[in-house]
Amino acid sequence: MAQLFFKSTPHRARLQEAIQQIDKVYEEGKLDVEYASALYILTSTVAMWQRTQSYVHRHGIGFDEILQDINFSSGEERLVRLAASLFNDTQHIDPVEFVHLDDANFTIALQAIKIRRNGVRVADLIAPTDTNPHQLSDGFIGAVTGEITQERTLTLIEQAMKEVDAVTPVQVQVWLVQHGVDLPIEQVAGNMKIVSETIDGEGE
Repeated sequence: MAQLFFKSTPHRARLQEAIQQIDKVYEEGKLDVEYASALYILTSTVAMWQRTQSYVHRHGIGFDEILQDINFSSGEERLVRLAASLFNDTQHIDPVEFVHLDDANFTIALQAIKIRRNGVRVADLIAPTDTNPHQLSDGFIGAVTGEITQERTLTLIEQAMKEVDAVTPVQVQVWLVQHGVDLPIEQVAGNMKIVSETIDGEGE
């Protein structure tokens, strides 16, 4: 899809982290559209995310509790109700309410709807400059240009697992995309298993 709009660099980082925590990534790096659209809104500001993240779980988001327990501004409440509607249609919001949002939040609302409609992939969450070959070390240039071997893939995955203490395929996949390598989640998981078995074998 077209480049996603983010309010700020921290907004992008919060969404990446939230997606990693719930591990809702499917084949070819596609994100669960219900979670992706809702979390895109909830992570749009640090204040909103700090107040709502404890209600977000792998098996659901407690929107009823969020709206009952937390006092939001009128604009924030509209966005939260939109997130709930996109997630599981538990809240109703009239389109005319969007006209009362400021420009940034209006764009957030529209982008969330597009995510729900068109879907989004892990690679879409990465800033374009993150995969600029001129910003990467020489060891990653082959990965960016597509010239990558299985041995190099395993080396990169091992490095990812060590650098970010990654324990899930999603965490490793995000790290790889940031360094110019876009692999299907199944391939990441398979290679992680190979790396883990190799490391365990060396320790025996």
